[in-house]
Amino acid sequence: MDTEGQGRTSATPTSATATEPKEEEVKAAVVSGEVCESIKKGMRIISDIEKTRADGMVFKFELDLMYALAGEKATARAPPGLCLANCQRAACNKTEEPTGRPFCCCSKCGAKYCSRECQVSDWKKDHKAMCGQLKEMRGGDAGGGRAPLDREGVVARVLGRVRLYLCPFAVCHGEALGRGFIFVQTPNPVLELEYLRPVNSNGRRLDRSIILHFLSMGEFVDAVLQDDFELGVIRSPLEAAVESYDTKAEMVVLFRARCGYMAVVVVPLVPGWAVCRQLGLEYKDKDALQLNLDDTD
Repeated sequence: MDTEGQGRTSATPTSATATEPKEEEVKAAVVSGEVCESIKKGMRIISDIEKTRADGMVFKFELDLMYALAGEKATARAPPGLCLANCQRAACNKTEEPTGRPFCCCSKCGAKYCSRECQVSDWKKDHKAMCGQLKEMRGGDAGGGRAPLDREGVVARVLGRVRLYLCPFAVCHGEALGRGFIFVQTPNPVLELEYLRPVNSNGRRLDRSIILHFLSMGEFVDAVLQDDFELGVIRSPLEAAVESYDTKAEMVVLFRARCGYMAVVVVPLVPGWAVCRQLGLEYKDKDALQLNLDDTD
């Protein structure tokens, strides 16, 4: 015997409409169903896109040749004892002197500042967001280990910062030359691009930039590959991306860092194609575009 059913029957009217759901219950059920279906759809989309980064960027191919850097770049992760500390505030050029007054330090990450004023100013501008990152990097430099470098995330952030130049440049030259890609090269290793400000974990000032060229696949094969055979490994995924991207909504980027990291990325046009076409008129006679990645306050 269904005693639970008996309980419900005795507590409700016996009219035919008593078993019909109320209007509010129907609406709630519909909304709940829509939400569940929306969540399921979102999960399917997420599972289908394996390597999507900020603002719709899709990484089609990656390769890290891990070049051994020499000279100035080799000191990028040098232990603090091997170099004098600079004030962490990017706009300040003061260096801690061995015989002078010691710089004050951030109690969390150890970043050094020449004065309390610089420390407060930098905290308000950037250091609050960077503090955890610098603490982790200092731990890695000291042998304590750190999380693997998210190269895709770093490259996506760099491309996102320069898209108002990158996209119009691509549309301008794409109209003139047809299908192609933007070859983005940087003299910096990806590790240096990871910092949110142009000062590394040891206080060393960073000079970060990129240079852009628009190339057709024919130019890439006939000119670039003749001088740099290592780029041959990226030819097939690059060709596939160039042949399939939507010229009115996307562009293809071949990103190359000094450390040997390379990636083929499909990037949505921001702003839209029509606006990019108008903005790109100023790049009509420019075969290359060099951009400084950092502005100091």
